Amino acid sequence: MRYFDTADADLDNFSPEDPENFWLPIHVIVGPDDDPRGEEIVQFIVCTPKALQATVAREGFLMGRSLVIVDSADMGRIKQFITAEIEKIEAPSYAGVGVQLAWLGDYEFEDNPIR
Repeated sequence: MRYFDTADADLDNFSPEDPENFWLPIHVIVGPDDDPRGEEIVQFIVCTPKALQATVAREGFLMGRSLVIVDSADMGRIKQFITAEIEKIEAPSYAGVGVQLAWLGDYEFEDNPIR
């Protein structure tokens, strides 16, 4: 875990218009502990049940990969949850970590078997 980022909001002061109905893409920057130069992006989509419901009502369906479904816009809790999920990952190699990151979110190198 390195840091969190998004182009859509100031994460330190995130306050959506409707805290019970929002979507927010978040990039989590990760990298190996022993190499501070290497870093990759894992993207998550943070949303509320009401936002999911509105999308399904409008579209009729919704794919759910990389979703983090929350009950509030408390960015501290959201970051804490995502961090805890990533820190649970254990693998014999960094490539193995990448495979598991791809199970959690959209990992930028998930389709590159050479890493």
